[in-house]
Amino acid sequence: MNPFRISRVLGWVLISLGALMLFPLLVSLAYPGEGDRPALLGSALLTAAAGGLAVLAALRRGHGELSSRESFVVVAFSWLLMALFGTLPFLLSGQIPHFVDALFESMSGFTTTGASILGHPEGLTHGVGMWRCFTHWIGGLGIVLFTLILLPMLGAGGLSLFRAEATGPIAEKLTPRLKDTARILYLIYILLTVACALLLWAFGMDFYDSWAHSFGTIATGGFSTKDTSIAWYASPAIHITITAFMVLSGINFALYYLLVRRRDWRGVLGDSDLRLYLTLFFGFSLAIALVLVLQQGWSVGHALLGSAFQVGSLLTCTGFATENFDVWPSFARLSLVGLMVVGGMAGSTAGGIKTVRFGMILAMLRQSLRRTFQPRAVTPIRFNRRAVSPELMLDVLACVTFYFATWGLSSLLLGWMGSPFDEAAAGVVACLSNAGPGLGRVGPLGNFGCLSDAGTLLLTADMLLGRLEFLTILVLFSRHFWRR
Repeated sequence: MNPFRISRVLGWVLISLGALMLFPLLVSLAYPGEGDRPALLGSALLTAAAGGLAVLAALRRGHGELSSRESFVVVAFSWLLMALFGTLPFLLSGQIPHFVDALFESMSGFTTTGASILGHPEGLTHGVGMWRCFTHWIGGLGIVLFTLILLPMLGAGGLSLFRAEATGPIAEKLTPRLKDTARILYLIYILLTVACALLLWAFGMDFYDSWAHSFGTIATGGFSTKDTSIAWYASPAIHITITAFMVLSGINFALYYLLVRRRDWRGVLGDSDLRLYLTLFFGFSLAIALVLVLQQGWSVGHALLGSAFQVGSLLTCTGFATENFDVWPSFARLSLVGLMVVGGMAGSTAGGIKTVRFGMILAMLRQSLRRTFQPRAVTPIRFNRRAVSPELMLDVLACVTFYFATWGLSSLLLGWMGSPFDEAAAGVVACLSNAGPGLGRVGPLGNFGCLSDAGTLLLTADMLLGRLEFLTILVLFSRHFWRR
């Protein structure tokens, strides 16, 4: 393992992050007198300088392609460094002066979790507030993928980076050149962001809020500029727009490429993963709306709008809220927690375990049932018109096992620190799935500022584990990984 090659790529990641920090600085220029410009400028310079030093240190001995093992190290440390340097605008401006809280907020932003320690986000200055929301957009597709556009010299090592950071059990290139794949994904990402922001602006949000909420919607993040999240806007048009774009952002971006560039309507509409994802969205939206009408006495229109928004928000692990679902009937609350576990499609910005993994597990269960009455039949596990190899199925089961094991252990630790059981369990799910709100004090009307420093750091680690889907982080703790 060559530490200089690792240092070179990590350096470029920090330089890229420092350049992106200039965006909230430009925003702050439109709001003179708030006093956050020195903090934003200093953060950008410090981050870029640290990256420059790392690149200079590897100037002579950091050439060549990254190995597969080096790629895992780069991806894991890229996200950790992003979260650490992402605290600078909060700390230097004094708006989140406590380091543990700033680290939680930064990690939550980059991992598109949306969980917050802030009880009053409207108290942030416009520049720092935009940085907070912009971290969602940076982390939505991954800054390592963004760096791949700038570093075509990575070659095959770049493919290892792409696979280590991409969500889901399979990471496929859309084009022969990985650089072109990254550009296509970011073009789709940018177009969705611009379309969402312009529609929100047209329906009544001010220009600043429309972009801040668009970053959180397309990245399925969940940070809002308002204390009561999207509930602050009593506009059905805004609620419907955000619902639609959350659901669109939870779809595998590769399907958009097939639809636009190859006109492959049949392939897109026949995608089993997409069908499962949309079935979950529409099925639970209708079921929860029916419960709200029958048990809470809501009108049909109000129930459908509120249910669809919350199902879309938690299935995609965005975390926006228009209603306090913590007081909804038990069926609705348990369904929403379950949807946080499932998450959106692989290859999207959504969190959770991903629908493709649950689809494969369902296919495995169907095969097991068939073998009970046809024990001699040779029937491979199939999903999305493809045979699932035993190795891939093992990876899927390992990811799901790690998820539930981490959920159980973290819930026990959080409960040991004093949190009630339902609050601890739902809070851990919210962070592991990068979904945002949980139940109780950490629910849609609460925040995570009530936790101790130890509990905050525990959930910060859970957010990173969930974003990189466990194996990219856990492999670093294996002795075999570090052997020559």
